[in-house]
Amino acid sequence: MLAYAPTWLNLGRRLLNKTIASAAVAATIAFAPASQAANFNCYGRLTLTEAVICANPQISSLDSQMAQAYRISFRAYGNFVKNTQVAWLRSRNACGGNVGCLRAAYNERIGTLHNLDGNGAP
Repeated sequence: MLAYAPTWLNLGRRLLNKTIASAAVAATIAFAPASQAANFNCYGRLTLTEAVICANPQISSLDSQMAQAYRISFRAYGNFVKNTQVAWLRSRNACGGNVGCLRAAYNERIGTLHNLDGNGAP
């Protein structure tokens, strides 16, 4: 019996541990409740950001609130709101899986859309 593990064995163990950890995260996202997000389908191919939105009830709720505020603002301001939404989606997606970043992005967007609705023309 060897008194120490060869280097290749230690590397194999580390790789296995990382693989198991990655699989656990993927399984958590894959089997998370997917019925909560309002403005996109949580089944099928998702970006990391979308998967986190679907898996996190708080972020999913913010997504629903934002979608409602968007619909109201879009009726009043049309393409202006649509164009700013496209830019906002890019910045939201830059958050990746960072829940704090997503929370801040949603709160800011919801506030912006509510201000449009309450203050007249942009």
